[in-house]
Parts: sequence; C-alpha cells; structure tokens
Amino acid sequence: MGVTRIRQAMNAGKRWAEKQQKDGIEIDPSSAEQAAQEKYSHAGFQHLFITSALEVLLDIETQAPQQAQAEPR
Repeated sequence: MGVTRIRQAMNAGKRWAEKQQKDGIEIDPSSAEQAAQEKYSHAGFQHLFITSALEVLLDIETQAPQQAQAEPR
C-alpha cells in the first residue's frame, strides 16, 4: 500500500460522509461499510474509508452538544 492510496481511501471516506451529511442522509457504521465495499475490494482500504467516514460522524456528534450550549436561551 502506497501512502498515496492510503490517503485516497481516507479522503474518499471523509468526502462520502460529508456528502451524506449535506444531503441529510444519516451516517452509521453499516452504511459506511456498504459504501466502502462498493468502492474498494481491498479490506485494508475499506477499513480506512470506514474509519475516516466515522471520524466525520464523531466530529458532528461532538460539535452538536457544544453548539447547543453556545446558543443563547
């Protein structure tokens, strides 16, 4: 695995998750896994894709409580 291919798989997962979010489609582990399997046949690249996609999900969920606290009541 070259570094470039690793980065491509990770970026693809991130872009997929961001597009899902933008389109209002829920991101979950099973949908990320399905998308990874459709895009990559190599298990390692699938894992990188899934990890990056779920990282976006975690960032979204982490920001939501912070935004709620920052909003004036």
